[in-house]
Amino acid sequence: MNLLKDECKSSLTDLLFGICDDDDNNPAYLNTDSTDKVKWIATVTNPQCLDIAFWAIDNCVDCSDEQGNQVTRCDGILHYRDIYHFVELKARKKGSWMSKGFKQLRATIYLFIESQNGQVDRKKIIAQLSNSLKPCTHVIKQQQLALFKDEVGIKNVKLNPLISI
Repeated sequence: MNLLKDECKSSLTDLLFGICDDDDNNPAYLNTDSTDKVKWIATVTNPQCLDIAFWAIDNCVDCSDEQGNQVTRCDGILHYRDIYHFVELKARKKGSWMSKGFKQLRATIYLFIESQNGQVDRKKIIAQLSNSLKPCTHVIKQQQLALFKDEVGIKNVKLNPLISI
């Protein structure tokens, strides 16, 4: 399965931009309008103005299992300097947003590794769960982060709405 579909790709070199998900069954997207930051769930700083590609995954790439059911997946992937930065966006104060977000990241990373025939340097993968409302305790974060890192085999996992390139 190819997650990096051309029709789901956008790119830019801006110094600062946001990643948005309007939660309306449309794909996540990049937003450079600094007057519209309220929509930004994740904020990306790109001080070197690198060429950054973004592939929307959720609501753009058909990820079906053998029975035709949609597989859970993250919102998108940023790509720069041979780094694949998987991003899941949330805007929730309560509930199981963190465990659901990690499940979406985990599933998408596994699909990506499988699509590359396992030929992926996991050191070049970053998983980021961004919640614009960022509610949770430090203890819960650390427990879930440790579990996710062990299960997926990725050491670079972030839990915040700021992405620094």
